[in-house]
Amino acid sequence: MSVDLEFDKDSAWPNSCPPHDAGDADGVVYRLVAADPFTNQDFRSLEQLGMKRPKADPCLMRGLSVFSQIEGARHTGCMYPLLGSYIAEGRLVPQHGLTKPTGKNPLHTTW
Repeated sequence: MSVDLEFDKDSAWPNSCPPHDAGDADGVVYRLVAADPFTNQDFRSLEQLGMKRPKADPCLMRGLSVFSQIEGARHTGCMYPLLGSYIAEGRLVPQHGLTKPTGKNPLHTTW
């Protein structure tokens, strides 16, 4: 199953996005989702969800949290069950954009 992710291409992105040290998306990633089967709603950024975090990095607010290994998603799901009870798996290629490891969990990546 796949989802069609919608991005606001007309939105004004901060000058710092994407960060200079982000790399091409490449490889399998995992994401916590609320539904099985998952829907487009499971693939919205914090900004798209309307979350307000004035001190947060604007790139991170617009990015999508994924994990480079399934163990990272499982661990985070146990720690934060409200994020979702299921794990979606997908393969990213450079045409999908950029990623960067972020956060305290070394398996967490922002896409």
